[in-house]
Amino acid sequence: EWRAASDALSRDAATRVHFIFEPMKSAHQIANTAASAAAESEGSIVGAESAAGRWSQKHALGFRSEADRVRFTVAEPMHALTLLAWVRIGDLPHQHNSLLCSDSQSAGALHWLITKRGELRLEIGRDLGRRYTDWEAVNSRIALTSERYGQWLMLATTFDGKTIRHYLNGELIGTGASFTPPALNVGTAELGNWRGEVQRHLPATMDEFALLDRAMSDAEIARLFSAGKP
Repeated sequence: EWRAASDALSRDAATRVHFIFEPMKSAHQIANTAASAAAESEGSIVGAESAAGRWSQKHALGFRSEADRVRFTVAEPMHALTLLAWVRIGDLPHQHNSLLCSDSQSAGALHWLITKRGELRLEIGRDLGRRYTDWEAVNSRIALTSERYGQWLMLATTFDGKTIRHYLNGELIGTGASFTPPALNVGTAELGNWRGEVQRHLPATMDEFALLDRAMSDAEIARLFSAGKP
């Protein structure tokens, strides 16, 4: 059931990046299975090591040390977004723990995070005419608490140009209004880490990640969870 849903997600015309972590192209590279994948969107593994996924035959990648990450690039701007990941969290040691962070701090750049309190958070860079980038953020309710550590969880966040919506295991856990940026610019980004001025390493295992240039519906996200739950 997950294979069929995964194949359909890869074929979706809106899917820019889809990592299922199998087959691994090499110890240092992850194939982007999206049908319209650009060459630069393949994942480069830095430090992270192969791990067991949701099922005994499913592969994953473990982010254990503070240097572990996967780097990839989405060059074209977008105006709507879905971020989705299956993760098993080990801990939330930092104020903000990185699922995905853009290298750039320009307007429209993205930070997808889990807060230390257990909120799912999306930040969008905003230019307010100051020397530094302002980040407008919407948090979910507190949901990723310590009793969830060690479980496989499907996290998702959508943005339709006006509203950010957060999901855990197919269920809505938060929503909030956002400004509308001229465009969303992922650029070169990292999974599981951020090389900014503060540490945002996420100690976790990930066995699927997707980025789409449209906002998926509640029903679509619920179906993906149903097909993929271990």
